[in-house]
Amino acid sequence: MPTLPLTLPAPIDGGEVPVRSTSDVAAAEPRFVQQAAAAPVRDAIRTALTAMFRWYQRAARYAAAQSDILRATDIYLDGLGQDLQAFKQLGEDEEGYRTRALSVPDVVTPEAVLAAVGDVLAPYTDVLPQYAECVLDQWFLEDGTATWSSHVWNRNNDHAPNYPDRLYADQEDVNGGYARPQSNPAGALPMLQTSTPGREFIFRIPDLANVDNNVAYAFSDAAGTDALFGLFVGDGTEAVDMTFVFSTAETEDAIYAAVINAVERIKPHGTRWTLYVDPNLTA
Repeated sequence: MPTLPLTLPAPIDGGEVPVRSTSDVAAAEPRFVQQAAAAPVRDAIRTALTAMFRWYQRAARYAAAQSDILRATDIYLDGLGQDLQAFKQLGEDEEGYRTRALSVPDVVTPEAVLAAVGDVLAPYTDVLPQYAECVLDQWFLEDGTATWSSHVWNRNNDHAPNYPDRLYADQEDVNGGYARPQSNPAGALPMLQTSTPGREFIFRIPDLANVDNNVAYAFSDAAGTDALFGLFVGDGTEAVDMTFVFSTAETEDAIYAAVINAVERIKPHGTRWTLYVDPNLTA
């Protein structure tokens, strides 16, 4: 910070600037240049150099600020955030984006990843995302003597397999009252099995196509007809409900991209994953 009292121009984001007036330029001149009391050419050069240095100081301060994620704005903040694998979403304000980019993710656990995806989806749906681990939640076959089972359903449903050790929700009665929330793999989950399947998980999220349909359209009524459909705007005195114009924060594809960004930023290294937009996930 500059010292008080301030001598303008004085930046509030750093110390004293080297050149504030022509006297600062004159102080750096050779002594023989300073001796003449009246020197129009010298004085003109001083004025020009002062203007140049003051412009340079403003530009340098601006460049320094835009290189600092704590002070950057606009496209500069977007770039610095992307360096941290945080991508700004449509409708997200700069301070919220800055906070999210600087935040330290929770310890990488299924709960932390679910929470990150849930935060993205919360403004658009009450349906919670579902998480399944491919190695443990996939479709297993048994010979009829096992205490567990997995079924292929001929209807749209979310019946989880009967794998007691996986503690699926809605199976608390056979799991001693315990359950892992948001862990339903939605029936038999066929996987391409290899000798080294590795670590992989699947996220199921609801279809968000309705986000793109939530739009109000304005029509021309130049002919003076009584329109039955359209965007009706009132002045607040009407006895009937009117339409409110608002700015939607995201499109369907942008929300899916935000989910992908959230998972990519927090998922464990060396882990594959799949995002499945499930039209049957409605509750």
